[in-house]
Amino acid sequence: MSGPWNVSIYIVGSIIFLLVGCLSDENEAVKTLFDDTKGSTAVGGEDGAGPADDVSKDMIGIDLGNEDTSVSVCEAPSEGLGTSLGAKFDASITIKNCDFDNVVLKDLMCGHKLTLIDIGAGWCGPCIDQARILDEEFYEPFKDKGLQVISILFENASGQPANSDFCEFWRDEFKLTSPVLADPTFKTKTYFTDVQSSTPVILLVDENFTIVYKRSGETPSDLKSTIEQQLAK
Repeated sequence: MSGPWNVSIYIVGSIIFLLVGCLSDENEAVKTLFDDTKGSTAVGGEDGAGPADDVSKDMIGIDLGNEDTSVSVCEAPSEGLGTSLGAKFDASITIKNCDFDNVVLKDLMCGHKLTLIDIGAGWCGPCIDQARILDEEFYEPFKDKGLQVISILFENASGQPANSDFCEFWRDEFKLTSPVLADPTFKTKTYFTDVQSSTPVILLVDENFTIVYKRSGETPSDLKSTIEQQLAK
């Protein structure tokens, strides 16, 4: 019986060998297919950016690699400062709004083609006359064309430094929607040096912070026409 049993064992062993070989080949084929598939459909390959990432970027419509992060910054000039025509206006001056919070003048001027600055006081008759027409004749007609208007008060009607209450009173009394500021330490005094100290001082400053117009006293008759000319440039 040893002969038939040996033959049977041989046959069974051969069958097992063939089956194991087929399974190994099939596993290798599956592994190869898996590796090929992983290289083309994985979320990230070795560099962390597979085709799926590209598809996601295309679907949301942006290119993360070319994003523009530049920011346009408006800076107050530090050179060429002065008080006469052609000089640079010192837009770095920090004074107060009617809530008595600090305000840097450049923050109100940046983005405007032209800024009208009216520096006055509560005891000044021409300043009162100017305030009555400031919004109606200048701010409202020209604000959409690039004009900013800023009223700066250095003293109240009693000659005391302008405070928050007086700033609010002036703004509300004359129904001003343009910015009204208080200058209790009179930082803007320098602009009175060459105009015989009359009040108010009226300045037009262009978008480059260059003083293009300067008058004092009563509202000048050529102010509106000058604004129109400057905005038309």
